[in-house]
Amino acid sequence: LNGIVFPKGTSKVVWTTNDGVDNNGDLVPDNVSILEFFVTVVDKTPPTVDDSDGDGTNGIQLTPITATNDADECGATLVVAPPGDAEIDDNCSDFADMTVTFVGRSDAKALADAYPVGATTITWRVTDEAGNRTTATQLVTVTDVQAPTFDDATEFTDRSISYCARTNYLIPIPRSYSDNCQVMRLDYTVVNESSGSTVFSGSINGALYPN
Repeated sequence: LNGIVFPKGTSKVVWTTNDGVDNNGDLVPDNVSILEFFVTVVDKTPPTVDDSDGDGTNGIQLTPITATNDADECGATLVVAPPGDAEIDDNCSDFADMTVTFVGRSDAKALADAYPVGATTITWRVTDEAGNRTTATQLVTVTDVQAPTFDDATEFTDRSISYCARTNYLIPIPRSYSDNCQVMRLDYTVVNESSGSTVFSGSINGALYPN
């Protein structure tokens, strides 16, 4: 039986032998012995996932998802579909006969919950008809593209100083500012309006106005 490929499942092999005796002249051997046995092929190969991350290894990472934050939110609400036929393959099962299950997210939230700014990993499990499983991950990256705002611009007005040079003017600090995520830093820059050059710059601590 060299070269014969048995399909998945159980196949019956029947051997027969005879001594060539045809007592009835009907061209059918009279003395026949039969030997039967069964060959069972079990699928032990798990499904594979396309190598979308380019690392040369199947079953590792699905196509990554990128998005920007929703307006005024530190994250994005996304509709993430399970991996499909184009990304999953199996040696025996058709995709329609396999199941794709959401295992979890790296932030322990539900699949449909908003994805925070930064990277979140989704884990999927693919199971074929024989119960073989493959676990694959999918990276979701949300970028914050919304700038912080000063909530009350009216708290600052132009100021005139009646000195040729004053060295002790304290720069006022904004007290009302916000961001969809968080304000990491509050800086200032002082520019000479006549020359257009930067006089100095600094942090939220304030500064004395120079000449």
